Amino acid sequence: MNSNVNVNTNLAFNQQVADDFSRAYNEVERRDISDEIREEINIRLTALEAELKKENPNKGRIQRFVDWFKNNANWIFPAIPHIVEAVKKAIGA
Repeated sequence: MNSNVNVNTNLAFNQQVADDFSRAYNEVERRDISDEIREEINIRLTALEAELKKENPNKGRIQRFVDWFKNNANWIFPAIPHIVEAVKKAIGA
């Protein structure tokens, strides 16, 4: 029974992360930013999403994504609380 709770919790969390990525992409589209920056953010969001889905995500790569977002698009963090939580879990923070 306990394993069912863990599976359901993981599925719910995964859905929340997926919803956050959707919100993040929508937020990027709404922002008044250059097409170049928009494309760069979307590329990095897609790469971060792929990295977080891996069985053994690369902690250094994830940290570089987070650092880049902090320096170039820090306005995105309020839209992605579950992604932030997934990142913390992935890098052991």
